[in-house]
Amino acid sequence: MNYLKEHIIGLKVASAKKFNESLMVIFASGQSLNVINPYSISDQNLTELVGTTVESVDDDPSQFSIVFSSGTMLKIGIGVEDYVNGPEAFVFTTPGGPIMVQRLGDD
Repeated sequence: MNYLKEHIIGLKVASAKKFNESLMVIFASGQSLNVINPYSISDQNLTELVGTTVESVDDDPSQFSIVFSSGTMLKIGIGVEDYVNGPEAFVFTTPGGPIMVQRLGDD
């Protein structure tokens, strides 16, 4: 998870959309975060995320949290019980770079 922490802080949100039960956040510099596991977001109006930047990230055994410059917090469940849609919790992609996948049992 250190890779994600090192590469997502400071990124500016270009768009955020729900697709069925997943969430896709696209950043202005081309990176994307596809959230597959159950998540909660403190501001349900996803358009409010556009233009904000990632301020901090935190993880513990049950959730991964992202705080944006607006104060909005995205919490992604990474506990065993949260893997209901497949083996991945979320996928972070960088154009021309590595793809970071958070799976059950990953630290």
